[in-house]
Amino acid sequence: LVEAGSRFVGVDNGSWDTHFSQFPSLKEDLIPSADRAFSALVTDLEDRGLLDDTLVVWVGEFGRTPKISSNGGRDHWPQCYCAVLVGGGIKKGFVYGASDKIGAFATVGQARPEDLGKYTM
Repeated sequence: LVEAGSRFVGVDNGSWDTHFSQFPSLKEDLIPSADRAFSALVTDLEDRGLLDDTLVVWVGEFGRTPKISSNGGRDHWPQCYCAVLVGGGIKKGFVYGASDKIGAFATVGQARPEDLGKYTM
């Protein structure tokens, strides 16, 4: 799609709503498939010479509660979450911001979802 000139491509990797049994879901299903797909996409874009001109953004709609629930999961937590940006001129290995020691709140370099475009354009 990128080679054909699409300016925006959305990819969905199923539900990451791990409100219960989070650790088995992540280990057995979610992380392995996401890792393979994301790394294959970035490698393919790089091999084809498209990565410098293509911004890949990996985000979810929420962060997750810093504490595990009684159901063995984590609920929605909009106060702190992360994004991964690759290509499109983004400096490799750069980390922006930090959270407190339990991942509950941003402590350095807080950015809101609406700021994402501002930092990447």
